[in-house]
Amino acid sequence: MNDLQTAAPGQSGKGALPSGLVLALSLALFSMLFWCHSWLGDDCFITLRVADNWRHGLGLVWNVGERVQVYTHPLWLFCILLAQQALHNQYFCVLGLSWLCGAALVALLVLRAKDLALACAGIFILFSSRFFIDYSSSGLENPLSHLLAFLFCAGFYAGRAAERSPRDAVGLYLLACLLMLTRQDLMLLTLPAVGYLMLRQAQSRGWARALGQVALGFAPWLGWEAFSLLYYGFPFPNTAYAKLGTGLPHSASLGQGLLYFKDSLMMDWVLLPATALGLAWAALAGGAEGMAAALGGLLYLAYVLWVGGDFMAGRFFTAPLVLAVASLVLLPKARWALPASALLALLALAQGYSPLLCRIDVALEQPCMPAGVFTDGVVDEKSYYYATSALVNCQGQHPWPQGVLAEAGLRWHEACRESRRVYTFASIGLVGYDAGPRAFIIDLNALADPLLAHLPAQSSSRIGHFTRSLPGGYVESIIHGRPCFQDPGLAAYYGHLCMLTRAPLFAPGRLREILRFNLGAYEPLKAGYLKSLQR
Repeated sequence: MNDLQTAAPGQSGKGALPSGLVLALSLALFSMLFWCHSWLGDDCFITLRVADNWRHGLGLVWNVGERVQVYTHPLWLFCILLAQQALHNQYFCVLGLSWLCGAALVALLVLRAKDLALACAGIFILFSSRFFIDYSSSGLENPLSHLLAFLFCAGFYAGRAAERSPRDAVGLYLLACLLMLTRQDLMLLTLPAVGYLMLRQAQSRGWARALGQVALGFAPWLGWEAFSLLYYGFPFPNTAYAKLGTGLPHSASLGQGLLYFKDSLMMDWVLLPATALGLAWAALAGGAEGMAAALGGLLYLAYVLWVGGDFMAGRFFTAPLVLAVASLVLLPKARWALPASALLALLALAQGYSPLLCRIDVALEQPCMPAGVFTDGVVDEKSYYYATSALVNCQGQHPWPQGVLAEAGLRWHEACRESRRVYTFASIGLVGYDAGPRAFIIDLNALADPLLAHLPAQSSSRIGHFTRSLPGGYVESIIHGRPCFQDPGLAAYYGHLCMLTRAPLFAPGRLREILRFNLGAYEPLKAGYLKSLQR
């Protein structure tokens, strides 16, 4: 039998008791860390507002009456939609889902590791990584992406690509598809592995069958893209257009990406070094399969560098860390992993940022924005939101401050219909959730705004917060339900955009408008407004 298929010795026979003990201790430790470190970030509430609107029959929308895909993780959203049917409190719903995904990952790691020493090494690494523990909650999709990344690696390392049955190949494609539905850019983690598997399947079974397997495995993603195009009018989340279509020089993104790597390394001494060790071991010891997995990790890290990283330190690095840890515990003969992981754990403790310290008393102090956010845009998001959203500080149904909208001093305008109000604001998550569905919020960072996402950002924007200038007449256009822009070309552009986002799904001519808009047919209408911005 292939040595990649050899069962872990701790799973049967005399090793059953030690394996069970390690599993129980690992789950108990994870649960303790989860309770100590759980929190929800502002971006989580963007998704929760969509879920709340859906629950009340208002659609998968951010602002009622305007179909915009403000979330980047459709599979995570659907998990929340299902869970909230049983548990109506969304705060506990999202944290419960996060704990289930994290506990499943820990159990799989212990049970699938080659031996208990490697299992302990993997646990040491994950539990010592500040950002892995931080983003095992937060309300974002990271816990689900961690679980799916490990499941994919476990299946991919379980045998040679050319020897797989069609059913096993489709199963791996499906896992890659689900990871992609969790967040589309995570496809890069599995892309080389999927390509290698498809090539070997084509060599052994022919291209027709190989492509059929790929189509079957990725059918959920194809179905989602068809739905997104019909419902929202665009194939990608609105956030992708807002962050990738800023109009700013790309050289600035590369420099910002380097800062993201630097800041994440300074705040977590385990995350990137352990990722590098795991990917190197995959390339050295995993044969062609390990090389493909390592290439996927490097491809994703290169993408993070290329797009300038994120404003949340460490968030984009936790999925590659899981892939690297999976390579350490699933591939044979990584005996050095245990002392190496113990050394990394000690370094994290010496740094003072190890999750194992569980310094709740310090974390519950008043939130403060780290000084680095004003120089390079990267922030320790948990340190800012933990005091108001931590599980250990939960008080009843709503652990976050009430009346945020009233206290924020937002600029608002009375609407002419249904007594609704129109607000302009940035950092919209908690504010938007607290405001409820009757408030229409124009997001100045364009994450939730379909028009601003297609306009250039201000040069003074920081990463993840690409602020737009508000076009003259935009607020009036929202209030009156018709274009009131000062620029006639932009008014025409907005009129076509409303056919995608506001017209009935099967309105005459809407499908043609979707095609023309996505092909850029109406881009020239913005020319006059863009010139006015340059003056």
